[in-house]
Amino acid sequence: MRERKPVLQPLAVAGAAFSGGLLAATFCGYRMLAGVALGAAFLCMAAAVLVLLGRPPSRTALLVLFVAAAAVGISLAGRASLLRLADRWAGETAAFTGRIENVQAGSTAGYLLRVRSGDLEPGTRILVYSGGSPEFSEGENVSLTLELNAEAPTRSQLGKGADLTGYAAPGSIRLTSAASGWTHWVGRLREELRGRLYRTLRPDAAGFFEAVLLGDADALSPSVREAFSATGTAHLLCISGLHISLLMGIAGRVFRRVLGCGKPAFLLTGLAGGLFVLLTGAAPSAVRAWIMAAFSLSANAFYRDYSPGNALGGAVLVLCLQNPRVVFQNGFWLSVLATAAMFAVAPCWTGAVRK
Repeated sequence: MRERKPVLQPLAVAGAAFSGGLLAATFCGYRMLAGVALGAAFLCMAAAVLVLLGRPPSRTALLVLFVAAAAVGISLAGRASLLRLADRWAGETAAFTGRIENVQAGSTAGYLLRVRSGDLEPGTRILVYSGGSPEFSEGENVSLTLELNAEAPTRSQLGKGADLTGYAAPGSIRLTSAASGWTHWVGRLREELRGRLYRTLRPDAAGFFEAVLLGDADALSPSVREAFSATGTAHLLCISGLHISLLMGIAGRVFRRVLGCGKPAFLLTGLAGGLFVLLTGAAPSAVRAWIMAAFSLSANAFYRDYSPGNALGGAVLVLCLQNPRVVFQNGFWLSVLATAAMFAVAPCWTGAVRK
C-alpha cells in the first residue's frame, strides 16, 4: 500500500490570515487603511531583510505577515476604486448597456449589472433597483438610463458585489440580447427541472423539492414553512454543507464502484457537486462546502492525509481570492465559524459517545 504524503499545513493559516485581514480592513477608514498598508509593507521589507541576513522568523509568522499584507493591499486598492467612482458618479445620470449577473426578488426588483459599454467604465458592477417584480433573467443583456445614488453602497450592497447603486424606472430597462453561454444553459436546466417538479407533484411537495434541490425557497407554502420552523429543521431548506456532502458522498460511492478509487472517480464526483452548486445559485456556503468536499475526496485520490481545518482554510482562501467582498456577507462568516466549531467540538463528543 502506498504511503500517504503529509497534509498541506499552510492552507489553514493562509485562509485565516487572508480572510481576517480583509475583515479587519472593512472597519478602517481610508486614511487608517492606507497607514496600515504602509506599515504592513514596512514589516514585509524588514522580514525580507532578516531572511537575507540568515535570521528568518518562523515560517508561520512569515506566512501570516505576507498573506495579511496582501489582503490589506487588495482592500486598499478596492477602497480607492470605490471612492473614485463615488466622487465621479454620485447623484449623476448615466446611460449604458450591461449584462445581468444576479436577480433579486422582493418588494422591489434588483439587478446586479456588469457594464459593457456606455457612460460608465466597462466592468463596473451596479446594483439597479426597479419597481415591481423582476422582468429579466441572469445572463441577459439590457440597456438603461440610471439615476445613481449619492450615497455609497452599504455593507450589504458591497457584499452583493455592487460598486454603485441606483434606480431605474421599470419601462426604462430594455432587453438588447438574450442570455447565452453556460449561464443560459444552467438557467434553462433550472426551469426544466422546476417545471417537471410541478407537473409531477402536488404544489406543497413541489415547493419543498424546489427548495432543497434548486435552492429557491420562495415557493414554499406558509404551512410547510411553519412545520419546519416548529420542528427546528428550517435549516434543511437552505442549501448548505449537508446537501453538498450527501450528494457528493453518494456520487463518489457510485463512481468508485464503477471506476475504482482513482482520479477519474474524483473528477466526476467533483463535477457532479459543482453542477449542483451552480444549479442552486452558487451561494458562498454551498461553494465552501463543495471545495471542502473536494479536498476530502482528493485526499484519497492523491494519497494525502486529510485535515478538516486545512480544508476549511483552503476553501476560505479560494472564496476570498475569487471575491474579496465576500467578507461583507454575514452568511459567509456564519457558515465558516459554524463549520470550524463543529470540527473543534466533534472529537470531544465522539470520545464521549465511545466511552
